[in-house]
Amino acid sequence: MLTHWIILAATSGALASPLTFEMKGKPTAAWERAEAETKTAPVEVEIWEPHEKKNVKYRGFAFQSLLTAAYGDAWKAQDEILFTCSDGYQPSVPVQRFLSTPSYLVFERVGSPNFELTNTLQRNEKVTLGPYYLVWDNAGDPEKEIKGANGWPYQVEKVDLVRFADRFPQMAPPPGSDAKTVAGFNAFRENCAKCHSVNGDGGLKGIELNYPVSVTEYFKREWLKQWILDPSKVRLKTSMPGLPHGWKNRLVLAEDIIAYLETMSEHKKAPKELVQ
Repeated sequence: MLTHWIILAATSGALASPLTFEMKGKPTAAWERAEAETKTAPVEVEIWEPHEKKNVKYRGFAFQSLLTAAYGDAWKAQDEILFTCSDGYQPSVPVQRFLSTPSYLVFERVGSPNFELTNTLQRNEKVTLGPYYLVWDNAGDPEKEIKGANGWPYQVEKVDLVRFADRFPQMAPPPGSDAKTVAGFNAFRENCAKCHSVNGDGGLKGIELNYPVSVTEYFKREWLKQWILDPSKVRLKTSMPGLPHGWKNRLVLAEDIIAYLETMSEHKKAPKELVQ
């Protein structure tokens, strides 16, 4: 009987770690799911799941309502929302996107005993989504297939309101950088920084790209471009996704990202944890 109760509790999320909210690294709130439900009632939402390329129903919280419960209206004037996930993924999503498009922090896949999905974008890998998964109300968006899964973090444990320049100062290109480097930086932070770091700033899921040796120094330029566009054509069984094929400007974006990395190769800085 006790074993049965433990299984039910784990399935319902009763034993899950609390969802933590921070403001520029300082704790603001930490709620177990039951407490979060007192802040805003869970809802069901049907979205087009970019990882599986079909409609899926989830149950969870309207994320904007959770943000208001945790921060009041102060979150609307912030720069970015940084998500920390249990696998090391750290996407930073502009607040403006949350102001313009409804999103949900979900914890259950309706009609399924398991909170997971099959990631067709990464070799049909089975992915556990809990404790929380951020999804967007994209069902009526005609460009949803092109936009893909950018900004859909799963295994979310912590939410932090940040200024990008404060959170990732070592990733930013030097003042006076040319237009192509700046464009590459913007493309990198949008598509790559969730997994990869530069000078120690960025995600932990992928490799560091600049320190102590830049990837541009040991990768031939054409192979690096191919790696950004279609990683599986360079390394068998890699889990890294390339730039989406539906993007008309993907070749330019790849070139811009390389230009940014080449610039940063001349501005190496030891990751903060190595100099503290």
